[in-house]
Amino acid sequence: MIRIDLPHEQREALERARRIRSSSLAERCFAVLLSDRGQRVAAIAESIGRHEHTIRSWLTAYMKAGIEGLKAAPPPGRTNRQEQEALAILQPVLAKHPSDDGDLEAGWSTNLWVDYLVQQGLEASESTVKRALKRGGWVYKRFAKTMPAHAPSSQEKKARVDEIVNSVASKRDEQDLAILFVDASHFSNEPYVQRGWLRAKAKRKVHQPKRRQSKTIVGALDLESQRVYWQQAAKGHAGTFIAFLHQLHQSFPDRHLVLILDHGSIHKSEKVKAFVAKVGWLELQHLAPYSPEDNPIERFWHWLKRQVYGCKSYKTMGAVIAKIRKLIWHYNEGRLVTDIEHP
Repeated sequence: MIRIDLPHEQREALERARRIRSSSLAERCFAVLLSDRGQRVAAIAESIGRHEHTIRSWLTAYMKAGIEGLKAAPPPGRTNRQEQEALAILQPVLAKHPSDDGDLEAGWSTNLWVDYLVQQGLEASESTVKRALKRGGWVYKRFAKTMPAHAPSSQEKKARVDEIVNSVASKRDEQDLAILFVDASHFSNEPYVQRGWLRAKAKRKVHQPKRRQSKTIVGALDLESQRVYWQQAAKGHAGTFIAFLHQLHQSFPDRHLVLILDHGSIHKSEKVKAFVAKVGWLELQHLAPYSPEDNPIERFWHWLKRQVYGCKSYKTMGAVIAKIRKLIWHYNEGRLVTDIEHP
């Protein structure tokens, strides 16, 4: 009978190794820990669904070489010589930027590596290059975009927020203010595909509508009451925005409106400027450019789109609007299962 009695240090090492995202190693470490807890080989094999001989081989391997003995051996077979040659050629230039060799790309792509190998006298397929790079510890992932050169810094964004806060605070004693965060978002009847649960290897498609339709939704979030005011329009332009301003004035007839919004073209058009100058109940405060994180209504749009779509397509835009109307009503009435955190 094989029975393992572990000291405290080895038990902790096994617990750490068990949390590594490798199912085979985690399972073998768990078998050793069960043996340390006094379980027999037969009981361990039954609990984790393995043969008793397999459990004995794991315990024996651990007693001989520790955790290293539990690691799976590399699969049998001859190593792909072309992969080794490709990795040997690519290794010296992997850390360099493509522009160093005269390319315009921001990062290395598979086709660039295939062309580079051909220049070095080695013809290799894209799959060979991918396997070679993975063998060398490289991963394939999306590049991140940089902000435009003229975008404000985080300190400048914060300074602009402080200016708005101070401006609003100085007027609170003199006027009854309604402070709203405003933004527009676009919706269509096309599916907004997201991840969903399926059985392994199963596939499911979301059908496209025969005709694409879209609407612009202009919204305002009142942080004091947590309510959202909205209006739909065929297109987002200055006239649409001014009509929404009239709607807000009707909702707050006796209060001075302070709208905090971004630098969208419809928010700063000459027509809108003339309208704001003409009325006495409205003030626009623009956030710093490229700072959607400072506008809480962006979180609401994110939540709304996930609820409206969710891998579902609509035949008409009217069905989308009906869903939006229902969700916003539930939100305004406080009937949501989860809350939306507004900073």
